[in-house]
Amino acid sequence: MSDQPHPALDQVRTLLRDGSFTPERIGDALVHGLYPRLSAGAQTTFEQLGRGVIFADLRDLAAGHLDTSYIPLALLLRADTTDTPMADALALAELYDPEREFVVVVVHPEQVLVYRLNLL
Repeated sequence: MSDQPHPALDQVRTLLRDGSFTPERIGDALVHGLYPRLSAGAQTTFEQLGRGVIFADLRDLAAGHLDTSYIPLALLLRADTTDTPMADALALAELYDPEREFVVVVVHPEQVLVYRLNLL
């Protein structure tokens, strides 16, 4: 998904540059703007790797790069999940219904946000 032009990425880049928007507003714009891509990617990757979460790292987006990764549950179980956002991500990864839902973790420079969304 990185380096591909997309109107939602342009909007999120603008919000990041502005500096007056909360991490939640920026995360919401990303998740909702890329929702069809995220939903399709979650379905495909679940079929290949099993239960897990999509990570979207916004820290380099201002420079034009969005890093997205699918992290399988088995790897999350081995990670340090003592901080609240990662503990939330792990809990949702264990609970979501992969036939109907997916989980996205948005890493903003100031905050980590976790979303549980319905598939398209």
